Amino acid sequence: MSRRWPALPTNGLGHPGRNGDRGRDRAAVRWIGGPSPDALDARAIFEAIHERGLTTVRDVAAELARVLYWRDIWSGAWATDIGLLRGLYLREARRIIEQLDGTLVRIG
Repeated sequence: MSRRWPALPTNGLGHPGRNGDRGRDRAAVRWIGGPSPDALDARAIFEAIHERGLTTVRDVAAELARVLYWRDIWSGAWATDIGLLRGLYLREARRIIEQLDGTLVRIG
């Protein structure tokens, strides 16, 4: 992605949404898929790992959540006060990463 996405609004502690430390948040994550994929979520994960050098599930999930949030904002979701639901983006990003474990990424 050539577009630089703005930072995801945070809860004031530097992390989007709630800051509960989930068991796999500190686990290492690495890309095991092929070259840069086409799907937005997979591409955002690829770029977070390869271009930004992020190495933990927590950091990669935060980056993916930011990309998903701004994708929705730019597509008109601002009209629905989606900023109130920003914590859901981090949860969804974690779910996507765990779903891709073993196919495009390896956790642990």
